[in-house]
Amino acid sequence: MRNRLSTVCTALALLLSVGASDSVAAEELWGRKAKEWVSVIKRAAKADENKRFDNDAEYRVALHAAARLAKKDKGARRALLAFLGERALGTPKLPAEDAYLETGSQMRDEVIPLVAGIGAEIVPDLLKILGGKNRLAREAAIEVLGQMKQPGDEALAALSSIAATDGDEPMIALYARRALILQKHDVRAHLARIQTELEGGSILTWTASDVAALGAHARPLLPALEALVAKQGDDDGIWLTYGLIAALAKDPRPALAKLVARATVPANVEKDPEEARLAWDGLRLAGPASIDVLTKLAKSHQDKDVRLEAARALHAHGRAAIPALIEVLGSRHDNTVRWVVLYVSSFGPAAESAASELRRYFPNKARHVDVLEVLAAIGPAAIRTAMDILKQDDLAMGTCLGDAFAMWGEQLIPELKARLDDGNETVRANAAEQLGATDLVERHKRRLKPLLNKLQRLYKKDKSQRVRMSAYGAILRIKG
Repeated sequence: MRNRLSTVCTALALLLSVGASDSVAAEELWGRKAKEWVSVIKRAAKADENKRFDNDAEYRVALHAAARLAKKDKGARRALLAFLGERALGTPKLPAEDAYLETGSQMRDEVIPLVAGIGAEIVPDLLKILGGKNRLAREAAIEVLGQMKQPGDEALAALSSIAATDGDEPMIALYARRALILQKHDVRAHLARIQTELEGGSILTWTASDVAALGAHARPLLPALEALVAKQGDDDGIWLTYGLIAALAKDPRPALAKLVARATVPANVEKDPEEARLAWDGLRLAGPASIDVLTKLAKSHQDKDVRLEAARALHAHGRAAIPALIEVLGSRHDNTVRWVVLYVSSFGPAAESAASELRRYFPNKARHVDVLEVLAAIGPAAIRTAMDILKQDDLAMGTCLGDAFAMWGEQLIPELKARLDDGNETVRANAAEQLGATDLVERHKRRLKPLLNKLQRLYKKDKSQRVRMSAYGAILRIKG
């Protein structure tokens, strides 16, 4: 487990070297990481080669940092657009090879909401991409505009023009239509089109997603969906229909029960994997109505594959599922928890409001590394919350806090320094030990050296042998 933490923490650390002992503002830290990340992308572009980070933790923190900087920094905007496949802007598309990612599209799906959150500043770049020839980049730009709060009249007009012209790229038109639906643009026309399709006795997968994107605006379609279920019989598409009914009905439980029953058929008796996959898709289409059901499946189901599918479906619900994913961290199944850690971490600072909920796992030694990994991904705003873990008599991984938060050392070190004077022996000992964390020392030795005198006093004068030994260990590592 220590090797796992070391790998993650090494990836998290974007090298920062500052000599001052005062705490650095969180926004300044985010800005530094964004600039470091943009410079990596620029070097890769200049060398005409693809560049990727060592693993998911590093690229995630860098992406969120770049998104924070992008409103004011053109380079950050271009670097983010590189992830969407746009080479014309002078930056390469980065490959998605993270161990936990099954497809390259998932990386892109995480970037799209970040780019959409930048707002009006990035719309001109997106419109430029729409007029280009890179199909993947155009699709991504359309998705970004669909998720943006206020893309503006020019963007909506461009999307309407693309949606009305299939040409040689019908998928581009479908993406544009979806974006307009997400913007609730001309809802009546979309409802009429979908109603006609439902009355024809079928529903395409793409249309089902259109219905889900309409949200509450799709409620007039509920009678047609319920009538369609009666016609579909053994048709695989019935599972998508059940998902939409669960999303729109006052009582989603009957439809959810059918979906769960089909999705959780044991692998050894499964006769139609495609049908099972569609049942999971139906649970995703059900939206927030399925969160409680998915939480129970992800946390406690006896089948590992079911737990992982449920966790993946929760993640697909976006930020609304963050509290549910944190609940699943309490699972006794380590393989499920590892995936959930990655899923929650993917939200970065957006998960800050749920950081305090992670305190419930501090008494659980088996979850220390997982919880700290999530808190570190949230950013420096989570450091105060993480400090409470110092009250635990036995930190599971010794210097796990110092290693996990090494990239935020400018804020972490002052917090640990203050706790060297804590009246609680356990807190003093743990704080001293974290100051000697390998990753923290490697990245911030200049910042740590002024603390040697304080650690020496603890080593010589503290009444607690545990505190003295922790201080001595930190001294050796900082001096070494």
